[in-house]
Amino acid sequence: MLYNVAIADSGNAWFTDNTNWRWTQEMSYNAGVTGSDSLQKDELIHVVKRAINWVLWMLSLVALAIALYAGFLMMTSGGDEKKYQKWVGLLKWAGIWLAIIALSWLIVSLIFWVINGAIGGSTSGS
Repeated sequence: MLYNVAIADSGNAWFTDNTNWRWTQEMSYNAGVTGSDSLQKDELIHVVKRAINWVLWMLSLVALAIALYAGFLMMTSGGDEKKYQKWVGLLKWAGIWLAIIALSWLIVSLIFWVINGAIGGSTSGS
């Protein structure tokens, strides 16, 4: 839960959880306070990572759909060797692209894991 801080000085603050205002002397700075630099960096990293993962997910769905379509047409080519070879080639390319997308996801995840470790962000999330 994030708290909105109204007045903060030397560790003392008025804060609200959107229902009641309270006074505390135990609040430390940058500990989940809205607008702290650490929180903003963490949110930006998660937004960028989710956007990249979303794009990779969509590309993998397209490659999978192409692979399924090519497999179906390959199986229903009716013995025509030219059509069969055309769809086998497309099926191979779809498999190659699925492997490239999986490798890209692995590289992106590794990069964001290193970035999170470097800035001290959380390692949870997708």
